[in-house]
Amino acid sequence: MEPVIGGPCEGCENVFVGLPELLESRAWITHAEEPGEPLIIEGTVRSADGTAAKDIIVYAYHTDAGGVYPPGTTAHGRLRGWVRTDTSGHYRFDTIRPGAYPGRDVAQHVHMHIIEPGRVTYYIDSIVFVDDPLLTAERRQQARRSTQ
Repeated sequence: MEPVIGGPCEGCENVFVGLPELLESRAWITHAEEPGEPLIIEGTVRSADGTAAKDIIVYAYHTDAGGVYPPGTTAHGRLRGWVRTDTSGHYRFDTIRPGAYPGRDVAQHVHMHIIEPGRVTYYIDSIVFVDDPLLTAERRQQARRSTQ
């Protein structure tokens, strides 16, 4: 298992539990019957010099539409998936928009990790949604800084 850098990262060892041997650049986190608003997460992984990074594993997990991690093989629940970037560094997840934790003031989010096979794994923060009423001004600012 590669060392984890970045963080904080609670339960990072779960990133590797169930990791398939063969990965494509596109994966479905949910099945067709999963209730919720459809969501596509896609992006490009780049190296420090800005070139596309191929064969990098991207891992994502999130709650269901009700804000609960549905039971699965780890504490990350069953709404989780992995992709491997293609030659242009591109990846895509098809899923649903997660709900906020019930009874808490934590904004909706998708946890994201990058795995450089044989080297290291990075917890790279979470995707948040600008229209989420629980997204505080401080968290909005933090999200803006992390994308610059």
